[in-house]
Amino acid sequence: MNPFTLILGCWILIIGWPPLYLAGAAAEANGTASAGRMESFVFTNSVVFPGTRHECWVYVPAATAAVSPAALLVFQDGETYLKPTGTAVPGWLERLFTEGGLEPAVALFINPGEIAEDGKPAGRVKSDRSREYDSLGKRYALFLLEDLIPQITNRFALNVSEDPRKRVLVGRGSGGTCAFTAAWERPNFFGGVICQDGEFVNIRGGDAYPDWIRRTEPKPIRVYLEARKDDADSASGRRWRANQDLMHALNSMGYDLRWREVGDSPGSGEAGQVLGDAIRWVLRSDPAGKAEEGRPRHSESSVAALVPNTGLTNEWEQVVERMGRTWAPCSDAEGNLYFNNQNFDTSLIYRLEHDQKFPTVWLARMPKIQDMEFGADGWLYAAVQGASRGSNSTNSGRIIAINPTNQVVETIVTNVEPWAITVSPAGWIYFTEYRSNLLGGVPARGRDLARPRMQAAGDSTPLGLALSPDGRQLVVCSQNGFAAQAWTVQDDGSLQGLGKWLNLRSNPDASSAFAYAVNSDVTGRWWLLSEAGLEIFEPDGTPFGLISRPWVPGSSLARQQATNGVLRSVTRPTVSPLSMAFTFAGPDHSWLYVCTGDRIHRRRTSSQGFATVAGKR
Repeated sequence: MNPFTLILGCWILIIGWPPLYLAGAAAEANGTASAGRMESFVFTNSVVFPGTRHECWVYVPAATAAVSPAALLVFQDGETYLKPTGTAVPGWLERLFTEGGLEPAVALFINPGEIAEDGKPAGRVKSDRSREYDSLGKRYALFLLEDLIPQITNRFALNVSEDPRKRVLVGRGSGGTCAFTAAWERPNFFGGVICQDGEFVNIRGGDAYPDWIRRTEPKPIRVYLEARKDDADSASGRRWRANQDLMHALNSMGYDLRWREVGDSPGSGEAGQVLGDAIRWVLRSDPAGKAEEGRPRHSESSVAALVPNTGLTNEWEQVVERMGRTWAPCSDAEGNLYFNNQNFDTSLIYRLEHDQKFPTVWLARMPKIQDMEFGADGWLYAAVQGASRGSNSTNSGRIIAINPTNQVVETIVTNVEPWAITVSPAGWIYFTEYRSNLLGGVPARGRDLARPRMQAAGDSTPLGLALSPDGRQLVVCSQNGFAAQAWTVQDDGSLQGLGKWLNLRSNPDASSAFAYAVNSDVTGRWWLLSEAGLEIFEPDGTPFGLISRPWVPGSSLARQQATNGVLRSVTRPTVSPLSMAFTFAGPDHSWLYVCTGDRIHRRRTSSQGFATVAGKR
């Protein structure tokens, strides 16, 4: 036997047909001549899923050289989309390019990860598919953004578009759930989803999506949703019904959606044609988020009616940047924004009018301020952690009052470590102590008071706190647990615990869910800034909806990644630093202002915060 033939036969037997054959065979089967190239590699350097091995293929049509940057298609269970007996994607893509129905696009095919089994013989692996595909949350999106996409763009010198409308995720079954989840978590990076027979049943929590969609402001995702009537009916749920529930939820919130019912499993030719039509529809040039004519819009009672939404990837407006660490936002009676810039153990307090482009220093050379709020008397109250630089004071922390007229600073109470404060209409200041897990209260009119009697704050590590508009209920955020605590304010200013009150949104496999800051609006709704975003609750604690946190467009982080034993620098996109403070300000206090690292973003709402100052409540 010819040695070359023997080697080729062994190669095919062990690893299957080379990817280039798959591309060529697919193109030939569909009457096209593939001029593109197929690259294959094994990715083993994942930071998000350490210890995994992913087989990957990248298909680059020749025509992409004339289109820069090119669209990006990402296929989960990638090998199934390459086989000539399946959808044979490269051939269909070439056909779409040739017919002029689609701009050339780079296609990335990813197999689920494999992990070596402990205690098993060398070479024995187990699939990581369910963990990667069925789990909710941001991990798979980060795997694509931080691990894999930088890998292919750097390794193969590819210029792929950063426009979310030109980044599409594709998958079938659990791969379809995975595609939807990644776009749901990072809609500013992935704006298109093709989901075929998605597993939106209770495997790892996918059945939660219909409710989440209805309670979350619409995201700029274009969704092609396909389901089979004869699909599986198992202990986890009926996939056909689950996909219908998802379709109705997306439709009710005005998503750009196409729904397709499939009676039986299609043959390979029909499947390729259907997928080609889906790709063409998702990548069409209509504005993102534009619903088809005649489609119902969201209910006027939904969260989407509470905040203006134009279908853009970032509804937030950046108003402040390069300010060090912005912190402790609050507003006066006129809606002017105040915030501080923490620099080691000192702070500058800034003031920003709504129509100003740049903030002005309102008070300098302040100690490290952790939180601020105006009281009904018009004074600004602040929580101070530690002594100011150069001071001989041994006080570990204090709460101060600042006269807005002459900016004289007076001390209310010493020997405390306040993390956050809120001021009641009756003139009480309530504060949390993060380290000691305590909650306290002092009269705002007091001066140079000793440490007050403190009480346990319920769950450990209390953070932000806020009062209801009538001042009769206090809500305290906690870093541990899955809910915020509620307290009743007694006539004498004392607090009576009500227990857990506002159940925060979390993924089914999350170990915790917590909020950093809380405010209430004039209707009595509670707004909490959590890991999930801005979560909104009705006055009685019923979940109302969720608003996404601001994103910082175009930012990136660089890190070192090993490739074939060689360290190289890669750039990955990232979201803004985790938001931990916000307030209502602006005209009528109808704008949300959120601190995002060295920046501040704002967004208009159809609600209003309330001001304690000048009796406005």
